[in-house]
Amino acid sequence: MVDINNIFTLFLCTFNKNYFFYHSAFPFLLFMKILCVTKCPTGMVQTYVAAEKLEQAGKKLGVDLSVETQGAMGIQNQFSPEQIDEADYIVIAADVAIDEASRFGNKKLYVTSLEDAIVHPEQILESLTTKSYSYQDATVSNKKILG
Repeated sequence: MVDINNIFTLFLCTFNKNYFFYHSAFPFLLFMKILCVTKCPTGMVQTYVAAEKLEQAGKKLGVDLSVETQGAMGIQNQFSPEQIDEADYIVIAADVAIDEASRFGNKKLYVTSLEDAIVHPEQILESLTTKSYSYQDATVSNKKILG
């Protein structure tokens, strides 16, 4: 009997040589939309370095990922309500409270430090399904970040 999952994997391997290596354990990443917010206390370097590292990890893993930065120049690439509605997960990499956190009220959140996003961006994306929490639960353990 032919297994449709094996055919699908073979098809993806044909078009993306990195698929098998990166996605054999995490195939769910291919079908998710992930939004990331980065913010550091000064709004300077770390905000943008974390954004870049998350974007690079997303490209490497073949993930549909967008990043909003909340830095010294204000909010850049701010997510539209439609983007938020379509997102499966929100990654918040911040060391201070982010602006407008309540707009993620009906989403699963993964809250982490900027350092973790800079050093381990791939691991963050790979662990979304097991380490994300509802907005309400995330707020309880991350009041400093989510307000």
